[in-house]
Amino acid sequence: MSYCLTCKKALIITNYTTRYYMKDLKYYVRWQIEGDEEKYYGILEYKEECFFVILFDCYSVPSKVNNIYGDSTDGKKITLHNCLFTNKKMSLQGIPTITVMAHLCFIGGHFKVEEARFQSVNLVYSSLNEWFDIRGLKYADIQSKSVSISYEVPQTRVFYEREDLTMGVTFQGTWPLFSVDHEFVLKQQTSILVKYAPGFTLDDFWNYDTILTGFFALAYFSEAHLTAISFIRDSENITCFYSGQDVDFKNKTRNKRFLFTYKDIQKDFSAIFKKWIDILSITEPAVLILTESFNSQNKVGENLFLNIIQAIETFHRTTRNNEVEPKHIHKHKINGILSGCPEEYRQWLKDKLNFSNEPTLQERLVELFDELSNEITDHLYPDKAELIKNAKNTRNYLTHYDRSLKKKALSGIKLYYLTERLQIFLLILVLKELGIEQDKINKMITKESHGLFNHVIVKKSVHENINFLNKK
Repeated sequence: MSYCLTCKKALIITNYTTRYYMKDLKYYVRWQIEGDEEKYYGILEYKEECFFVILFDCYSVPSKVNNIYGDSTDGKKITLHNCLFTNKKMSLQGIPTITVMAHLCFIGGHFKVEEARFQSVNLVYSSLNEWFDIRGLKYADIQSKSVSISYEVPQTRVFYEREDLTMGVTFQGTWPLFSVDHEFVLKQQTSILVKYAPGFTLDDFWNYDTILTGFFALAYFSEAHLTAISFIRDSENITCFYSGQDVDFKNKTRNKRFLFTYKDIQKDFSAIFKKWIDILSITEPAVLILTESFNSQNKVGENLFLNIIQAIETFHRTTRNNEVEPKHIHKHKINGILSGCPEEYRQWLKDKLNFSNEPTLQERLVELFDELSNEITDHLYPDKAELIKNAKNTRNYLTHYDRSLKKKALSGIKLYYLTERLQIFLLILVLKELGIEQDKINKMITKESHGLFNHVIVKKSVHENINFLNKK
């Protein structure tokens, strides 16, 4: 059972409970290449994070084609998109084969992917069940020798709505359809349903995914993995897989706390999510650098530092005043300077002064740090003046590699801690921008997140740790 987000009535999606798992994906299929009338038999497999098809009795095909259509032996319609023909084999007495690699695999229909429009999509992200924590179990009576359980699938909750686009959290419960002898398993899956009235293209879909993945990464303080995609197109339910998709992540145990959960922001969730979309439209590069920095593999010291400091600078540039003084005053000052300059050097000097009215990195950092609450500053940044100086000197050295700045720039473990603290600083700024109440932000940062960044938040204060490191 799912939910129609436009008319807000119950909507049955046929075959919605059908699940395909990539690790088990192996189909024997009759294939037809787009633009070719011939049909070939071949095996579809997912291995090494890519989709491969070996076409039998095939001699010659284009090196690249958009779509290949297949009909499996068990009646499934399959469309492969963005296909590349990678290997051709011909033995003296054997059958000629050609290997095809595809980026996208759609199970449930035949269509030109680049021209297709989808009415809705159902998305499963890692840890959604735990983050929303909306349960359908209404009652459980456990006695000495009996158990009584009542379950009802929770209703869909719309959290973003405009005239043509709606997003909501929806739920699916699965249980045995027939009588069971010795075991009864009840599972609930939480997912996100996106419905766009005019229909959306595949490119549009990836934009929605960017919005949702980024938001959940922020809330998780770690990566959010897209584990299942189910499109609705012309009443067809189409399951989609893509190369490199980590669908097995949903089976892994989460060992980190969330930064915040749905219940922490429940009454303001719709407003916060709307502001998230607004922020992305204003300062997307800065916010995406932040959420991508939660990737556990993204720990290269200098590169990560430069990304974070650039994100902070971009955030200030796009959301705060980007002028040191009013334009008319600065323009008058520049004209006065240029009027006294020899004409042959005037254009050169004008180019040099183009950005002279923008705040420096240090000025941007000072302004943004002044926005933090005293509770957060005392807890995490008691040495903010020293931190700002280190951030400025390190950025300038790594950007320009001026040898005179090398002794002032941080490296190694000191650079690691500086980067981690700046990452949390940008995180706090984004949380404030989302309109989350200051008391809740204080609680997230100072009381409930020791498991997330306890290496930079310690009882004796980071200031003492930094002093200790500087003395070594």
